[in-house]
Amino acid sequence: MYMVKDANGNGIEYPICEKFLADTSTTSVLGALTQATSFLVVLTGFVLRTLFMKIVGCTRSKSYSKEASATMHSVLVVSFFNAGILYIIAPWSFAESGAKDGSFFSGLYTDFTSQWFLEIGNLIAETAAISIFFPVIESVVFYGLRLLSRCVDQRTCCPCDKRKTNATSIQKFEAIYSGPIFFVHYRLAWIVNLIYVTFLFGPGMPLLFPITLAGLIFNVVGEKCRMAYSYQKPPMYDSKLTQDTLKALGFAPVLYAIQGAWLFSN
Repeated sequence: MYMVKDANGNGIEYPICEKFLADTSTTSVLGALTQATSFLVVLTGFVLRTLFMKIVGCTRSKSYSKEASATMHSVLVVSFFNAGILYIIAPWSFAESGAKDGSFFSGLYTDFTSQWFLEIGNLIAETAAISIFFPVIESVVFYGLRLLSRCVDQRTCCPCDKRKTNATSIQKFEAIYSGPIFFVHYRLAWIVNLIYVTFLFGPGMPLLFPITLAGLIFNVVGEKCRMAYSYQKPPMYDSKLTQDTLKALGFAPVLYAIQGAWLFSN
């Protein structure tokens, strides 16, 4: 409770904590909008990821590892900007730099304040949490599409007998009944991006560290299950992709140091 005074100077207890819980609850309008925005950010990242994978795939590199490394870096840059940098730039006010009210750079915040963490910080945490479960949602959706194509192929609601296929060639049969291709590059980009976002905002939001730890554990277990029961056998990669990923992870402590120096000296 928070004690405030009315016009007559009498003390009134104001339930500030209850109001905060009501405003940020998932059943409130603000909570619903925050979750919808977070899901939209994750969905936008999926669209951009798919687009950049198509663009890099058009280069027709002679090496799977070089193509995978280029895809990983492209997806990482786009994902980190979408899920990290954009949260700083979009609401930021550049009034101290001469930006006028109503202009493109006239945001709400000139520094990291408690209100910034209440509004933007909640959005960042929910986006990180949703991104953990999005690969599962993605797998379920694509499995449903594959199941639908098998139902159409066998002309039945229970496509359990592959001998009833109407495919006219081996290639068409494999396209219908094989699992998805395992793309390791965007999985690595997802891991690095999650760690980047955590180290960028972690000094002011320690909650991101257990969320990221849970996400990494959940990702390892889920990928192992999908690799055993769903994915096709992946192509052979050399050590270049692993080395590039480790080099990219080396910048995470730099982000933490820069943001920590900013926040802790405020």
